[in-house]
Amino acid sequence: MRVDSPMELYTTFYGWHFYDQLWDVLMGTGLAFAPFLYIIGKAAYDGYTSPQGQASDVAVREAYIRVIVAFTVIVLACQPMITLTGADLTHQPTAVPSDPNPPQGSVGNSGTTLDDTTMAANLPGSVRVPVLWYGVMAISSGINAALISAIPSEGELRSMQAAASTARIGDSALAAEAGDFYRHCFLPARSKYLREQPQDSTAKSILNKNGANDPDWFGSRLYQQLPGYYDTERAQDPVPNWPVNMSRISDQNYRDATSNGQNPPSGIPTCNEWWGDSNHGLRTRLAAEGSQVAGWMDKIRAFSSISSADKQDILAKAVLNNSPLNFSGQMGGVGSSSSREVLLDKPLAAAGAMMAEPVARAVLIAMKIATPMIQAFLLMGIYFMMAGVLVLSSYNLKVVMIGAIGIFSVKFWTVLWAIAGWVDENLITAMFPERRALLESFLLSSAEWIASAGAAIGGMSGGGLGAMDHVTKRVILDLVMASMYVALPVLWTAMVGWAGYNLMTMSKVVAPMSASTEKAGGTGAKMATGAATKGVMR
Repeated sequence: MRVDSPMELYTTFYGWHFYDQLWDVLMGTGLAFAPFLYIIGKAAYDGYTSPQGQASDVAVREAYIRVIVAFTVIVLACQPMITLTGADLTHQPTAVPSDPNPPQGSVGNSGTTLDDTTMAANLPGSVRVPVLWYGVMAISSGINAALISAIPSEGELRSMQAAASTARIGDSALAAEAGDFYRHCFLPARSKYLREQPQDSTAKSILNKNGANDPDWFGSRLYQQLPGYYDTERAQDPVPNWPVNMSRISDQNYRDATSNGQNPPSGIPTCNEWWGDSNHGLRTRLAAEGSQVAGWMDKIRAFSSISSADKQDILAKAVLNNSPLNFSGQMGGVGSSSSREVLLDKPLAAAGAMMAEPVARAVLIAMKIATPMIQAFLLMGIYFMMAGVLVLSSYNLKVVMIGAIGIFSVKFWTVLWAIAGWVDENLITAMFPERRALLESFLLSSAEWIASAGAAIGGMSGGGLGAMDHVTKRVILDLVMASMYVALPVLWTAMVGWAGYNLMTMSKVVAPMSASTEKAGGTGAKMATGAATKGVMR
């Protein structure tokens, strides 16, 4: 039987384990048989106190039917009969680019840290489940699996965003080299740009194409393409593992500066080479740190039109943003001067964007993580408490129907969340028709976009205005989707409850009408019989 989350593997198993224990207690103490005393006692009381002559016969027949129904409920919905082991419950993890065919998880082998808890260590070998509830769970799981498989997508953009939030530099040598690049290349280029503030057509064209905050990160296209920046700046010392090229001026200068004319131990590249070389450049190696994100990018068709160089730039920027590098005021590739400018000069806009977007994203992430856990624990509670509820209801058939509808309703939440993810992905692609903006918006941190928004308010180029719009869209999407993860299950459960209430109300209305019809029919039959008898006597 397939469940919908790793947590549900354990809560389902323990829910029925607690049910078995409760049912054994009820049977051992005799409380499970108390409803029969109530049924018989109620029939005797109704028959004795009713003023109608045939009331005792009616009460006996009613008690007879209720006893049969009670025994049926006990056999089908109370007495545990089907053995359920940990291997019978399975969960299919979501496929990721690094593992397109993940193995199914099971109780004790879910592939999560739940397997290392006392919940797994104290796991009983097997539990027993009543026939009816086992059937309800199996049917609900089958319907969920069929409907989810029919949904075209499962929110791959959000999966890519989650992977991007965890992508960071894991190689200490690469982190140290990035710090050297900051000191030897980015900092001098950035200082020169702030001093000169180039306003020629080439600089304006680069900024209009790449955004107003392009000069605020390592791989700035402005510094790469504008003469006098990365083309002339170079490393001050040999870069470890960089190939020596004696036709390079910096390598020649190193040789000439040594007393014995020895070649450098490794190459001394220009900043353009250091950043953009396809084999040894920082851009390629930083982008490789986000390989899982790159896998999602290759899987999502919307990004097929983006060039590989642009993808590498965005990946490298995302990795730098997530990495706590010690760059003497430089954190994650965003210039401190730009961040200070936004926060000091435009405090209202920066504070609003900085507060709203992270909170909205945190709420969405919390909802996506918490809702399946809440579902799993609610199901465990329903399973566990079912025995007590049925005994207290005197094995009422209506309570059995309500329990079956409740289990199906709560398990159906998984389908609603899958539909919410599908709607989310389509809203994202609709609100970000420009694919590079879509990719940047869901891979880069809020600080990067806030810097652009502040630049736009300060009267700079249109790239910042676009970033401001992107921040707003991200806030709207995150808040809407966070509410959907709660609103859809609440709406569905309310509609199911409303339908059940109306059904019970109709049954209460129909019963008196049927009784009135029977009474009227009986009265009419007596009148007709009397009239016929009088006619015969005449």
